[in-house]
Amino acid sequence: MKYINAIIGGFMALIIFTITTFMLPQLEPPEKVELILTVSSFLFAIFTGFFISRASSRYDKILEILSDEDAEWVTVYRNSKNIEESFLEQVREIMDKYYTTAEDYFEESYYKPTIKYLDQIYNLTKKQYEKFLGKSKTGNPIMLSQIMNSLSRIEKLRNRNSVMKQERITKGQWTILLFLGTIIIFSLFFMRTPEIFSQITTIILSTTVVLVIFLLRDLENMKLIGKYVTVESSQEILDMLGKLRYYNQKFVKEGSIKIPKNLKKYRLGLHKPGEEQKIKIVTKE
Repeated sequence: MKYINAIIGGFMALIIFTITTFMLPQLEPPEKVELILTVSSFLFAIFTGFFISRASSRYDKILEILSDEDAEWVTVYRNSKNIEESFLEQVREIMDKYYTTAEDYFEESYYKPTIKYLDQIYNLTKKQYEKFLGKSKTGNPIMLSQIMNSLSRIEKLRNRNSVMKQERITKGQWTILLFLGTIIIFSLFFMRTPEIFSQITTIILSTTVVLVIFLLRDLENMKLIGKYVTVESSQEILDMLGKLRYYNQKFVKEGSIKIPKNLKKYRLGLHKPGEEQKIKIVTKE
């Protein structure tokens, strides 16, 4: 199903309210409709202002956390180049699995699905360090220590990200917002007059109410103009690993992810997030 972002939702609302305004006959306003509009608008402004502020703060913090985590993974990979070839190749493959799994989770936390891959790199590094302490003396203890430090910081960032992902607007809070928004729109239609100025004002204000709700929904879902904003950073990690970029077809179909036109070859996940991975390679001519 195609995702309806704030721009599309606002445009659809504009069309619907325009048709409704000029087709619906003049309604007899109930008593104290002005008071109802004033109170509901005041409450709507307070609630939406608070939720948008919180959602924007959450949005910025998650972006910061993800960029810091990606930077730590880059450090892990580059330090792995100074150990030995077999160690580097194993880290490369595990990181690929980590990121292709994480790319299936944008709105939810990817902590649980990816924890096994973090543990694999931790155990791999630990074994490599034990090899250095043993007779073989292979590896670089300084780089191994730095990798362990990076893994520790990654785990901290993952925990923060998991907590932030859980800070969402509840169904009860959404119900209140939708209820107040509905009251405002109905009040506007009851108060409109035959004058063109009144008709246009009703359309604009009603559309604005819907647009604000859709905008809040986009922020809640970590989207900007209906697109996930965290995609490119993780795809650049896959580029660094020498792996094909990966996209899940669920997000591609709903329009939440746009595959670059100049990308000739990439991996496409045919599975739903959380299911066993089924990946095919797509080649454009």
